[in-house]
Amino acid sequence: MTLCYNILYSADVALMAEQSLRKGEVGGSTPLIGSGVMKRQNLNNGQNNNSKLALYLFLLFALIIFMVTIGLRLIINTSIFVANLNNKSSNEKTKDLDNNYLEAPEIVDIPEATNSAEITISGVAQPKLTVYIYVNDEQQKELISDDDGFQTSIRLTEGDNQVYAEIEDKENKLIKKSRIYQVTYKNSKPTLTIDSPKDNDKVSSENIKVNGQTDVTSQLKINGQPVVIDTNGKFSFDVRLKDGENTILIESRDEASNLESKTLKVIYEKD
Repeated sequence: MTLCYNILYSADVALMAEQSLRKGEVGGSTPLIGSGVMKRQNLNNGQNNNSKLALYLFLLFALIIFMVTIGLRLIINTSIFVANLNNKSSNEKTKDLDNNYLEAPEIVDIPEATNSAEITISGVAQPKLTVYIYVNDEQQKELISDDDGFQTSIRLTEGDNQVYAEIEDKENKLIKKSRIYQVTYKNSKPTLTIDSPKDNDKVSSENIKVNGQTDVTSQLKINGQPVVIDTNGKFSFDVRLKDGENTILIESRDEASNLESKTLKVIYEKD
């Protein structure tokens, strides 16, 4: 389009120069009668306008022929070439991502505490890659992940255990590690002592307090009702008695689901 504009502009300048020359010739000749001069000038202007219009039409026609025969094909070929370059670049980037991007595995089913020395864990990872399971920095399992992830059993030691997974892409020599999960293995029952009342106590009051102590991390229930434990593990809970013999069940369950319980019998006799 810039080329066409320059051509039209040059033609216009040439016509203006020719017109100026003709005016100069008229000015230098012997003056004619005014009406004759005006007629000649009008005739020259009409001829100039017709020449300019013919030139514009010729250039427009040439531009249309160029666009139909060569220009349109050139634009299409250029567009296809650019599109192919973009697709090639995009494919190369995707290939690089596929070869070099490895997502870290994740363990999704693992308890925070347990009373079993062996537990089953499961997780998610990119399929068809090698997964290593570590417990306390020691490798316990090696398996291949599938579309559903992975699942395996691990052994724990008494106390706190650090568990994590690593995935390896052997072809591209890439390794990614999951976050570290802490699992507490505890197979002993929580402590539970009852200070009052004593078993088989006889009381004359309809309401009594059950006082005692247990582990601060345990959940305590008395006759199925939750009981608050203070920071020292002590507790106190009111129990309403019925006439005669009453059974009071005290249960303490720790974070690993170990359970300790005590049963008291208290006899209520009115005065």
